[in-house]
Amino acid sequence: MDTSLLDIHALRQTFPRADGGELLVLDGIDLHLAQGQIVGLLGRTGSGKSTLLRSIAGLMAPSAGTITYLGRPVTAPAPGMFSMMPRARSCRPRWATGRAVSQSGARTG
Repeated sequence: MDTSLLDIHALRQTFPRADGGELLVLDGIDLHLAQGQIVGLLGRTGSGKSTLLRSIAGLMAPSAGTITYLGRPVTAPAPGMFSMMPRARSCRPRWATGRAVSQSGARTG
């Protein structure tokens, strides 16, 4: 029985540059998550964390590579499946994460 929740293979994300070139943000990302796993995503500012999450949520198509969720290709946002709360001034730094999420109205599926 395959318990694969999320599979990412050879993910690559680039953005156009003003000079006509490309800015490489993600390159060769491979990730397999099984159901029941809990994962944290850490990295410096500008390292591609949000870009990766947007790709997983179907908010942006990768430049190359594949993302599958429960065995199905991710090609667009799935209603109610993902939520994302970016860091913003509306987040209060002294609040615990749980309180910040509950106060933001963020939903999960």
